[in-house]
Amino acid sequence: MMRTRLWVPLVGVILFVSCDKQESGSGHDASSAALEAGLGLSALSGDTASESAAREGTAATTATSDSALPTVVPIELLELTFTSDVKNREPTNLLSAAEPGKRVWAHFRLRNRGNTARKIKLQFYVNNDRRTMIDLVVEKSWSYRTWAYNTLLPGDKSGVVRLEVTDDNGVVLADTTVPIAAKARTKPYTKKAP
Repeated sequence: MMRTRLWVPLVGVILFVSCDKQESGSGHDASSAALEAGLGLSALSGDTASESAAREGTAATTATSDSALPTVVPIELLELTFTSDVKNREPTNLLSAAEPGKRVWAHFRLRNRGNTARKIKLQFYVNNDRRTMIDLVVEKSWSYRTWAYNTLLPGDKSGVVRLEVTDDNGVVLADTTVPIAAKARTKPYTKKAP
């Protein structure tokens, strides 16, 4: 008996709220308000979802709230290092100038707090000429390491190596350069805390 008395005012409140939302132009009706409140359509009128949808001329849905849609957690670029090599998953040095005919490695430390693996797209340019494009997978991780390289041609004696990095949604994570010199210049690499 007590449950019935409490249930009826609750249904009335849901109907009142849904009417207010419908008047404000949001497109919600009593059925969608019931779904948002976690109630079946039968709690309001005794109809099933398909009967209500047929009466309204719309498809039956299980959720109508925008907040129910999944959101993509962005990939965070924690560190990008140009290096002359990668050993044991770490850069061997910091490359401050690249040498013609040698590899230019890009080492990444990324954070993917989403529920699935994601991809990043790398595009290496040498003096505005796109040379290398590669997609790398970024697994779910607090600090994920990955790397790739571009080999300079012997004739690439000056200018810059530019690297553009975007995630799988097209968000630019980095757009950076390293100069090209006659001889490579390096500094010691010190791992940064994640």
